[in-house]
Amino acid sequence: MIHQIKQIATRNLISPYGLAFVSYALFLTAWVAPPALFLDYIGEPDLLYLNLTVFLFYSACVVCFMAGVWIFEHFCDSRKVPVLDLSCNSPLSFLLIPLAISTTLCIASVVVLNGNVSNVVELLFSQQGALLKLANASGQAEEGSWGYVITFQTGMLWWAYFRSKRLIGGGASQRIFSLALAVATIVAVITALIKVDRTNLIPILAGMLVILLYYKLAGKEVRMPRVAVITLATVALIVGSFVGVSYIRGASNAGILVAGVFGYTATSYNRLAAEISGLLHYSFGGRGIYLSTFLSYNNTINRIIPFNELMGSPTARGVYFSEFSSIAAGGLNPGFNWSGAFGYIFADLGWWTPIYLLAVGIFNGYLWRQFRRQSIAGIILYPWAAFSILFWFGWNVLFDLRFALLAVVVAIIGTYESRLLGRHASIDPEAEDPLPQRDLPPENIPGLRTCAPR
Repeated sequence: MIHQIKQIATRNLISPYGLAFVSYALFLTAWVAPPALFLDYIGEPDLLYLNLTVFLFYSACVVCFMAGVWIFEHFCDSRKVPVLDLSCNSPLSFLLIPLAISTTLCIASVVVLNGNVSNVVELLFSQQGALLKLANASGQAEEGSWGYVITFQTGMLWWAYFRSKRLIGGGASQRIFSLALAVATIVAVITALIKVDRTNLIPILAGMLVILLYYKLAGKEVRMPRVAVITLATVALIVGSFVGVSYIRGASNAGILVAGVFGYTATSYNRLAAEISGLLHYSFGGRGIYLSTFLSYNNTINRIIPFNELMGSPTARGVYFSEFSSIAAGGLNPGFNWSGAFGYIFADLGWWTPIYLLAVGIFNGYLWRQFRRQSIAGIILYPWAAFSILFWFGWNVLFDLRFALLAVVVAIIGTYESRLLGRHASIDPEAEDPLPQRDLPPENIPGLRTCAPR
């Protein structure tokens, strides 16, 4: 029995099921948290504590999401996952060239930002990052297309890291690649910190963890203590990065730092409770703008199909700043504007939100299958989807602009691989999903062979 539970847990740890369970556990922790915490750290009444209506709503959302994943797996997915042998002339240069280009562009984007806000470094070291964040929100630090580079870098990191597990066999090439990947990751993290944006920082680390655990869980006999240590270490790194951003934005003592972490997690569910109880109404709710900010505000898309005009919504900045006044009008602390992914969807769809999440679950099931099939779309888009599930305490990020940018990375890398990477099925394409069946370390698994010159 214990062995079966272990198998189920390892198979689903990084699947949409496992990630949804983690997010649900976070909600339950906030749901039973003592009401005094909200008054002491946030300065607002606790509307969430043991609120049965909120519990039923949130549970229905999670159940419908999981049902969507299950529907895809059992009715749309044959669960036949071919494993491919990959080959190219120079595996190291194949991986490093795109990564070097995106890293260089990432550094250049920081230079551009520094040109728009000349005292960026001084602001950061003096804990005035909140001013930089405000400059970004108001448009003063507008970067144009340079602002997209951090997302491209994120996608490149995920792709290079995933493919390296198949293409780099070890030795000097592995050491060179590991060093290059570390440098590229550090550049991406520093860039995200400079932009004072948690939702650019956390996905980098979360996506790398998903890929790492995918390969760690490839064996049948998984050392769960080791997996637990890796997971906890990464979570600690993510929380530390979150706290680091809070520090840059002016948090100067432990109490304020704790309030920041609490305010951007548990407090989101309190805003959801305010919405469900009727105390909180977003000024532009009910127009569909919270379902996909990409469709609502992308200029290119709106020139073709005027979604923004059809929705009758103002600019992205107008909607962003309206959230603070709406929260204040609801009697809550306007210093924290997140209402959780389900809260934002509720603002548009109300009690139809669980039905929407059924469709989202089906889509996540598709991306999970593509990830296990090791396709470009899965490698780059599933880590983002995984982050969006873990980020249910934030806002509805799944279909924002960064998803579209990552889709562009999929197209670019797909073209790149089609010209330089050879592939052929190493096992019967009709075989069952190999991931839960493997009992060898990844380097010894048939189909996980290192790249050899053609």
